Parts: sequence; structure tokens; C-alpha cells
Amino acid sequence: FFYYLCIYIAQTMKYDLFISYSRADYWDKNECVIPGNIVSQIVETLEAYQQHYKFEYFFDQEAIESRAAYLKRIASAIDVSKVMLFVASENSYVSDFCAKELNFADRRDIPIFQYCIDSAKMPLDIELLLGNHQFRHSRHYTVEKIVQDALSEALGYRVKPLSELIHVQLHLT
Repeated sequence: FFYYLCIYIAQTMKYDLFISYSRADYWDKNECVIPGNIVSQIVETLEAYQQHYKFEYFFDQEAIESRAAYLKRIASAIDVSKVMLFVASENSYVSDFCAKELNFADRRDIPIFQYCIDSAKMPLDIELLLGNHQFRHSRHYTVEKIVQDALSEALGYRVKPLSELIHVQLHLT
């Protein structure tokens, strides 16, 4: 039942942002969330922005079910997303699932923001697909800035930095 409910929700929801990442950048070998990982920081930043803006995002953290069920759930979510945020890393560059997600989004003309979190060299096939379009590196861009840029693209207007939103909120209370 839960599986069918997840499929139904993924097919009926519309997402402003889809987060594509390698599970190896989020989970350790014991299937525990890696403390302080960038993927968690992205989700926490999105949650902070939801206090000020109305938007939905898709972040898959469920256990991978059968291949067919996983592909259907992910494809359904990407298909109804406005923007993809690809967490680029050594792990995601070698992930078959990440490659499928990127290709699927590209075929649907969904803008893809790349956020590189390590020093891995982008493989030629991904570089051919994405080029340097919307490429950001964590050495130069904070998690907040990449989330702000991706949300601005998804929502169609400039999303303010959290510091400005919190400053305004403090003055209003």
C-alpha cells in the first residue's frame, strides 16, 4: 500500500525542485546519514526557505525498492519538476541512477543546476550533456547560494538570501 501511495503522490504533485544526488554522498555503509553532509545541508536550507516561500521539492531518501518501481517513482517526480539540482561528486559521476536522472531531465528541457562538492573531474559524457551551464563549485558557492539560485529559476523571480529574510522577520516582530 505504501509503495502505491508514494507512486500516486509522485504522479500528482508538482515540484519546483528535484534533488539528484548519489546515495553514497548521503548514507554511509551502515545506511546511516553521514553527519554534516552537503546533501543534508541542501535539504536543511530548503526547509529554511520554506518558512518564507511557498514551493515543493523532491528529495528521495527511501530505501531503493525494485528497479522498476524506483525508476517509475523517480521518473514521475522529475517529469513534474521545474528545476533539477544535481549534487555533482565523484560518487554521483559514477552513479547509473544519477546519469539516468540527468538524461531524463535534459530530454524534458528541465534546467539543471550543478553543484560540485568535491574535486572529482567531470566525466566527458556528463560534460557533453551539461557543459558548464549553471555549474557551481562548493569552493566558491555556499549551499545557501546554490539553493537560492535554483529556487529563483524554479519560482521565476529573485529569491532573497536567508539573512535578508531573517533580518526583515526580526524587524517585523
